[in-house]
Order: sequence, then structure tokens, then C-alpha cells
Amino acid sequence: EDSHIGHVSVPKPVYAALRCAPLVVRVSLPEQARVRLLLDDYVAGHADGPAAGEWLARMEESVRKLTKRLGAARVGEVVAAMRAGDFSAVAVAMLHYYDKLYDAHLANHGGTGSGGGSRAGRLVG
Repeated sequence: EDSHIGHVSVPKPVYAALRCAPLVVRVSLPEQARVRLLLDDYVAGHADGPAAGEWLARMEESVRKLTKRLGAARVGEVVAAMRAGDFSAVAVAMLHYYDKLYDAHLANHGGTGSGGGSRAGRLVG
């Protein structure tokens, strides 16, 4: 992970402590449960709320920022699902993308994405 989550910054001392942690614990949940959590956190009350149009525009903008990593075709599919109201499909697509990203960060032990990390740690899964 990075020191930013969306537009929010993780406090530097907290981020430094996370980066030095000797153990990473992966909490596993079935995909269906994870999708439900994402829908509850990101969609409920927004997609059908009074500012639904603005919310959808912000969500689309966020997904479009992933074009370089996901590819234009995949982003187009996700945006189409979003516009059709198929937020479960959007959640699944984002889970698959972020799971791969997080796994790569953990695999290099340094979290830089370069594969050249030197942090001694282990993945418990």
C-alpha cells in the first residue's frame, strides 16, 4: 500500500510503523462478503442519493485514473457496468485489480513495487 488512500494521507509515523512491521497478516473473506462490504462502504446511500450524478462522476473519474494499469478496454467495461448500476461487477473488478497490486507489494517485501525490497518479513495467508 502507499501512504495515501484516495485523497487521504496516512500519518507518517503510522505509515513508517507499517513499513517496518515484521509480519503481514492477510485477513481472508469470501469474495461475496468482500463485495458486500465494498457496496456498503462505497455505494449505499450514494448511488441513489440526492447527489447520485456527482457521485457517479467522481467514481468514474477514479476508475479512469487506472487506465494505464488496467487498460482502456477494461476501464471501459468497468465504467459501463457502473453506468448500468451493476456495482457488484465494479466491486469484483476492483477487488481483482487491487488484490494483484497488494500481492505484488507484499511479494517484494519492500513495498516499492520494484521487486528489490530488503525488508525481512513473511506473508501469513
